[in-house]
Amino acid sequence: MIRHFLGIVIALAVVAGLISACAVTQRSPWQAENRFKDPALIHGTLPNGFHYVLKENKTPSDRVNIHLNVFTGSVAETEEERGLAHFLEHMLFNGSENFEPGELITYFQSIGMDFGADANARTSFYNTVYDLDLPKGDARHLEDAFVVIKDYAQGALLLESEIDRERGVILAEKRERDSVSFRTFKKELAFELPGSVLTQRLPIGTEKTINAIDRALMKGFYDRWYRPDNMALVIVGDMDARRTESMIQNLFSSLEPRSSDSGTVPDISWQPHSGIKYFYHGEPEAGATQVVIERIVQREFQPETEAELKQRTTQYLGDLMLQNRLSRMVREQTADFSSAMVYSGSYLRYLNIAAVQASCDPENWENALRQTDDALRQAIEYGFLPAELDRVKSDILASLDSDVEKAGTRKSSAIARELLSVMNRGGLFLSAEQRRDLLSPHIRDLSINDVNRSFRESWVDDHRLVMVTGNLELGSDAENIIARAFTTERRAVQPYVAAAVKSFPYLDLPDQQAPAVSDKTDVKGLGIRQIDLANNIRINLKPTPFKKGEFSFK
Repeated sequence: MIRHFLGIVIALAVVAGLISACAVTQRSPWQAENRFKDPALIHGTLPNGFHYVLKENKTPSDRVNIHLNVFTGSVAETEEERGLAHFLEHMLFNGSENFEPGELITYFQSIGMDFGADANARTSFYNTVYDLDLPKGDARHLEDAFVVIKDYAQGALLLESEIDRERGVILAEKRERDSVSFRTFKKELAFELPGSVLTQRLPIGTEKTINAIDRALMKGFYDRWYRPDNMALVIVGDMDARRTESMIQNLFSSLEPRSSDSGTVPDISWQPHSGIKYFYHGEPEAGATQVVIERIVQREFQPETEAELKQRTTQYLGDLMLQNRLSRMVREQTADFSSAMVYSGSYLRYLNIAAVQASCDPENWENALRQTDDALRQAIEYGFLPAELDRVKSDILASLDSDVEKAGTRKSSAIARELLSVMNRGGLFLSAEQRRDLLSPHIRDLSINDVNRSFRESWVDDHRLVMVTGNLELGSDAENIIARAFTTERRAVQPYVAAAVKSFPYLDLPDQQAPAVSDKTDVKGLGIRQIDLANNIRINLKPTPFKKGEFSFK
């Protein structure tokens, strides 16, 4: 179920490769290279290695989003620590140097924040993030927030009594997560990455290890990984960024490592796939059946370059054209699936994925699988058409222009999320204008041969993973049933036939203009100007004085 985490990532993909087969010292993506190109950002690294990124943004006014990103997660755990990174995330709300157990609740409520480990923090495979949402960006609110952040970084008490109390909360959360989607995710991940430690490092952990975690084990993990050079502070909102930078330098320069062990993360390699492999997982309570054709390989985790960003954009154009073809089938009701998604991209730092996914009724899964396979092979064998490329080029160029126009009203929370994403995947953070200036000429210059070549490269015919999951019952011989459906009567594909271009469904403009026969202003006191023309057309004009950051109602 890797695909469920990629969604938007279809525009953010990949350089394929193999990672080293040995354990490596943890190294934050930030440290590899300066990733932040937007001139509106203020960023730096303190002498102790603590990183920060700041951006002033007044949408919404007075609010400030603060995030402490720790470059560690469940992948860094040992076998006996499984679930510890997530457990520790909970414990940082249960007592610290400046807040007795329970006092953080009062503080968060006093500034109007939601409270709870799930509301204010999250743990993934490679990072843990702690969130604060301030109602003001003045010095007092920032100072109060930094006391909390500094306690997260170095001041957790990790009381044995609180660990025992929180253990029940963690186990309850584990039971709640035992859902259709999570069970399917675990099964698919084990199939996609056979033998990889990733399949054994789900952030929730195991009941056995959760029950065994004590203060000594947790303190060792906390001291090993929560080091100043393994953290970054992201702040976006309505505040004085230069003053905030000075406060960070004064308050966080005193952070020091509490352990000589800088931590290592295990190799996540798996046996490379070859040929066609089949997978089935049934869940009677699922809402539909999913069929997926996927290619997955390991990649080297490297800082993103502008050239790679352009290449990923080229790859996205190909994905988008195949997406349009599948969407046309759904729209014209020639498909046996109700929806489809095409994507390619990087995931979990070392994974490179290309996939086509369709959702269907269980009785239609064989036809849905054949249709998606036919569409994929058709695109690989014959490529896309120039008219298809023109369409997606126009869409993306318009989107880049729109992003520039809307940049001034973008919400702080969205900017902060992008900064965190860039920080953790080693990407480039560009302003909307920088991104447009970089990608627009590249997109305009792309030929259909360029895009076809890029699409084929992402679907090199060395292996396919064919997965069928959801509310269908295939029995104990499921893999052979899927294999027969995928390979039997696998017909030769023909070139794609584009949809007929329809003429614009309106009459030609008349040679002569119709004169106005009446012109009324402020009709019914509503500020509407009403013009009647001689050809019986009525025009209503209503100017609206929109103002940035304001709305009007009556």
